[in-house]
Amino acid sequence: MPKAPVIIRKKKDPVIVVQKENKPLKPPPPKTIPVKPEKPKGPPPVDKDSQYQEYLKEIETIHSPNREIASVCLYLCTLINENRTTTNLFPLKDEVLKRIYESGHECLMVSYIKRGDRVTHRLTQEAREKWESETGGKKGLMHMYRTPECFVQSERGYYDLYQFHLVIEPFRFMFYMPVETAPWVDEERLLKPRLYTNVTPEHGLLRGKTIKISRKSINTNDEQIGEELKRFLDARIT
Repeated sequence: MPKAPVIIRKKKDPVIVVQKENKPLKPPPPKTIPVKPEKPKGPPPVDKDSQYQEYLKEIETIHSPNREIASVCLYLCTLINENRTTTNLFPLKDEVLKRIYESGHECLMVSYIKRGDRVTHRLTQEAREKWESETGGKKGLMHMYRTPECFVQSERGYYDLYQFHLVIEPFRFMFYMPVETAPWVDEERLLKPRLYTNVTPEHGLLRGKTIKISRKSINTNDEQIGEELKRFLDARIT
């Protein structure tokens, strides 16, 4: 008889069970919110009325006739950022600058500012219709539709200005006037050379700081400013 196979059984390793202790969970650490540094506070708002009174006190320390000139220039500063269509004071402003110029005082320097010519395009009917249909009539693009048959007119010096620079320590003022409105300016009295720039801001300075003044800040209107300008024109400057 065949012998039955001998089966050898391996002993299993004993299973060791380790019992874990249930420890209480620690709460997560609180999130730290970064503290933003405080922005430095700007200067407190300026009291425009008290600032205007300071301007007047400074003017009172100036000897005549420079005192009167500085005073009227302070009123002219209320017209800064205005254009000749928003107020009727510009003819008076021109007269004031003319009066200061004709007085011959050394506080005034006048320069010629070259700003370019005015070019006018007159398109033919065909070119105009094409310009209007393609651009909607944008004037800045009219010159792009010029043809040899179109007419172009150039007005030399149309945008040129006279620069009136006044230095009355501790004040400094800068005003402008179109050349065509000041035929009384003598070419011989202009500073050399002519200046070429499109940046022509009017402003005033007091010891290097911009003079900020407006009708609202000094509680006045066009009529009152006009009276001050006329008072200067009626006075005698020597």
